[in-house]
Amino acid sequence: EAIVDGGATRLRPVLLTAFTTVIGLIPLTFGINIDFVGMIVDLNPSFSIGSENTQFWGPMGTAIISGLTFATFLTLVIVPVMYSAFDSVAMRIAAARGVSPEADGAVSGPPASTPASGDGTDGPLVPSPVPAT
Repeated sequence: EAIVDGGATRLRPVLLTAFTTVIGLIPLTFGINIDFVGMIVDLNPSFSIGSENTQFWGPMGTAIISGLTFATFLTLVIVPVMYSAFDSVAMRIAAARGVSPEADGAVSGPPASTPASGDGTDGPLVPSPVPAT
């Protein structure tokens, strides 16, 4: 349940960030040049494709786009799968040892709360006062 909730929470921001970065790098990668000054001053944007800068910036843009796409896949798919696999292994080890998964800490989720006093009573969950020195 935590994996599904975490994936749903991360899906939109991760995809939006990756998609906008890839779209922004396409002109750099393919060498698309737009003369913005000419567009504002003369209303002539002067588009050109494949300038001499493409030899330098093109491979870098390709590397960034492919790396970002792979990292997005890792973030959204591989990390939750690995988390689930490690959680399953921890639960199987705990079951093989005869320890309940809750006592071993293998179950995902927030830890059980205990009273701050430490005396075993069901008192309020407040921190103990610090003794004066």
